[in-house]
Amino acid sequence: SIGSEHAEDYVLWYGDGLHPVQWLSSMFLHAGIEHLLGNMLFLWAFGLVIEGKTGWWQFLAIYLGVGVTQSGLEQLCLLG
Repeated sequence: SIGSEHAEDYVLWYGDGLHPVQWLSSMFLHAGIEHLLGNMLFLWAFGLVIEGKTGWWQFLAIYLGVGVTQSGLEQLCLLG
């Protein structure tokens, strides 16, 4: 298990420029077991429906595309 001191490079930082690697890596970090379980429940409930309609390749592209776009916009908006 990766400790919090090793996760600093992968967390989405604000006000320190744009870091595209963080846009992807921050999608897979969680604040705790409750956060992880909540995300898993959400993906199970809603992801199952979306994947059934789009197929797993398109679902993966949608999931990663939405996450990277959201993280990039968040970091861009909070540059100041």
